[in-house]
Amino acid sequence: MNDYPSGDIRINGIASSNGGSFRQVSIDGMGTIHGDVTCMEISCNGTSKVEGNLRSERASINGIAKIKGAAHADQLRIDGKVTIQGKLTGEDIQVNGHIKIHGNCEAERFESNGIFIIQGMLNADIIEITAQGGCSAHEIVGEQITIKHAGSQFMTKLLGVFMNTHVTATTIEGDYISLEHATATVVRGGRISIGPDCIIERVEYKDELHIHPSSKVKYHTQI
Repeated sequence: MNDYPSGDIRINGIASSNGGSFRQVSIDGMGTIHGDVTCMEISCNGTSKVEGNLRSERASINGIAKIKGAAHADQLRIDGKVTIQGKLTGEDIQVNGHIKIHGNCEAERFESNGIFIIQGMLNADIIEITAQGGCSAHEIVGEQITIKHAGSQFMTKLLGVFMNTHVTATTIEGDYISLEHATATVVRGGRISIGPDCIIERVEYKDELHIHPSSKVKYHTQI
């Protein structure tokens, strides 16, 4: 994506616009874009809706945003609440708020310091998750996967009485895996460290396996 028209979309207050190809898209207030959007940069503050697909080099979303199609952003930062009804792809995805994706999420690097719900697969070379609450994906696949929980062990146990604080997936698979506060049916990889408060049905490892005493692993086998 190198060539863009010189036109921009700037919405302040309550307004809507047709989709198309633009250099910059800025929404401050309550804005709706009808159709697909391709742009170099998009910034959404307040309440935003894209009634189609979104493709951008850089995207920053604050407040509440809903994308009714698929989304792609080379660089994506989320500091609000976002719903994507299709898949999400990108190079560097950073989640500091809340995101729900109805399809798969694919990236080179995925970093989350918030909450995510991915109904499909989360697939990235590097995955770093510091969960602030319950997170889930159908599958988590990557080369290097790190999952930990924010806060102290005392606060984690206290919050666990009132809310789900685990990262949950059917399968977690990678070359290097380090888990805390994770729940999975199968964890499969080369070097695996199962840290505190994990609940795992089965672990399949190739090279190394470490299991914290507070975690529950029903079966483990070297492959």
